[in-house]
Amino acid sequence: MEHKIYHTEFHVVEIVNVNKFGFNGTKTDTWIWEITIANHGTTYLGKAVESKKNQSIDWVELKSMQPLNEMIELCKKKITANS
Repeated sequence: MEHKIYHTEFHVVEIVNVNKFGFNGTKTDTWIWEITIANHGTTYLGKAVESKKNQSIDWVELKSMQPLNEMIELCKKKITANS
């Protein structure tokens, strides 16, 4: 049986989503994501949780050289899908 130990970083990211509301208004919705980035050498994994809105992104392998930015983009896509 083998195992790997990943080093982790924890970030809290606030994303403010502004949508049109009615003819002249807007609706502002704030999402606060808890993002965990894990790395082992050049392998990066990420997951995110927005507990207030009961949303999450399960562990995913990250391909970018900027793993936190990649996770933020995944969070934004999740917000768009739920707006």
